[in-house]
Formats: sequence, C-alpha cells, structure tokens
Amino acid sequence: FAFTFARPAARRNMENLPALFELSQALHACSDGGSLARTFAAQLARTVPCRGILVWLVLGKDKDLICSGRWFEPGTRFEPLPGPATRGMLPLLLGESRARRLTSDDLLPEELVHLAETDRERVQSALYAQLTGVKGTHGVVELLNQRSGQFSAADAAFVEEACRLAGRALDTVLGLELERQDSLSTIERLTALYDISRIFNSTLELEDLLPIVADRISNILNAEVCNLWLVDSE
Repeated sequence: FAFTFARPAARRNMENLPALFELSQALHACSDGGSLARTFAAQLARTVPCRGILVWLVLGKDKDLICSGRWFEPGTRFEPLPGPATRGMLPLLLGESRARRLTSDDLLPEELVHLAETDRERVQSALYAQLTGVKGTHGVVELLNQRSGQFSAADAAFVEEACRLAGRALDTVLGLELERQDSLSTIERLTALYDISRIFNSTLELEDLLPIVADRISNILNAEVCNLWLVDSE
C-alpha cells in the first residue's frame, strides 16, 4: 500500500535495486579493467534496451580515452575507430557530471568521429554518462539507439547509478593493476641490478666493461645518458 503512493522517481529506484545489486556482484568479480568494461556493457544491456554499448576508459600515462568494452545487439554493430578518442564529443563528456540524452536532431556526424564513418549516420539516439570513482574520472559509457526510439529520464537515472557502481569498482581494479605493474617493475630492476653485478665479475677490461654498465643503468632508470665517474686512487 505504501508503494502505491510513492513518488515515481522513488518507485523507479526501488525497481532498479535488483538490477543494480546484480551489476555490483558482477563488477566485483572482475580482475582487470578490460573484463570490467566488457561486463559493465553486457550488464547494462540487460536493463536498458538499446542496440549498442561502448565503454571508454581513461588509460595509460597519456590518459587516452580507449574503447575497452562493448556490447551489440545481434545483427547490429557500431565499430569504434582504432586508437584513442581525441576528437568529437567524447573527450568533452568527461567533464559532464550528469548523464546526457541526445536525439537525432542533437547528433552531428562530426561529433561521432570516434565511430567508423559508415556507422555515424545510423545513430538515432544516444545516452552518455561519466564513470567516476573516488579517485577521479575513469571514462564514459556510450549507449546507442534506444529500441523504442529515444532514451528516457528513467534510462538516464539508472545508467547514472550504474556508473557510480562501476566507478567505485574501477577504483579498486585499476589500483590493483597499478600495484601489479609496480611490483613487476621492481622485480625487473632487481634482475637487471643482479646482471650488472655479474658483469663486474667478468674478465672484461675496464674500458670495455664500463660502457656496458652505463648502458644497463640507463635502461633501468629510463635515462637518456648515464655517466660513470671513477676516483683516481693516485
């Protein structure tokens, strides 16, 4: 009886709880950013009726926006261009705090340059939302061509909540990936230092040995030049 008179927005939130709970479980089973992006796209498609979903993550030292996960309705594809999305609307959407719904009147082909040219004119409606966690913005999710025509306010509200869950999961997963990379770098450096110690025990003459040592040290430190200065015992 209480739910009969609930506000529409509150009622929609209650209806979305099972889907959000299932999404949360699926995301926390992922071990890396790529699998999380693919899982997120597939889970969204189960609740929001659309033809295609692309998940764009901010990756690497250059903070490139890369398509890391996608889902398409059978028989439909929206192919992202290879490489990072540097032009069009996607980079601008990283600064949006709320989901954006766009109709065919709002969408211009030149704003969809992250998609293959043959796919741009097939986009009739789109929904974009930011993937944001505690540690910052992780990317953008792109939903294309709502099956009934246009994306609704309810679609946008659900996607915003879903993106909050995905953003927090990305905080954890990408943090673990960074730790693994740091651990691997440490192991590689220790191995390289061990190799250098073995060089000192070789039978090479000093003038032949020092350039090899300098080269190995510059590789470990990612330095352009390494100079070795020796103290003259005399």
